[in-house]
Amino acid sequence: MALLLTALEGASDAFERGFIAYSKLPKCDLLGVSHSMIGNYGAVNEAVARAMALGALARSNASLAIAITGFAGPAGPGDEAGLVHFACALHGIASRHGVEHFGDIGRSPDRLPARGDARRYAGRRQAAAACR
Repeated sequence: MALLLTALEGASDAFERGFIAYSKLPKCDLLGVSHSMIGNYGAVNEAVARAMALGALARSNASLAIAITGFAGPAGPGDEAGLVHFACALHGIASRHGVEHFGDIGRSPDRLPARGDARRYAGRRQAAAACR
């Protein structure tokens, strides 16, 4: 998603940084998700997505953070391929969560709809915050 955002001229006026926390350890090390949360719930769920978004806010100068965590596929036993959790957080406002079930459509196609959903989700979140 960062690549799509930074492809636009002037992106640095609105996009400060991005975190790639693909596996469990960077979710904890880079974004402050607790090891016990991941141990108890796994890396793909609402609580972890919210913690990732809040962690990104705490570790940047951003006013808005978006987090995505999911199983692109193939998923392991008991995991749902195509399950993606989104969270969006703004300073002073509780984080918001969304979930999508893209199905087992493979790794590459799965990521494209997730990025589109994240952009639409962020737009709705910014609009909701402006109304507060």
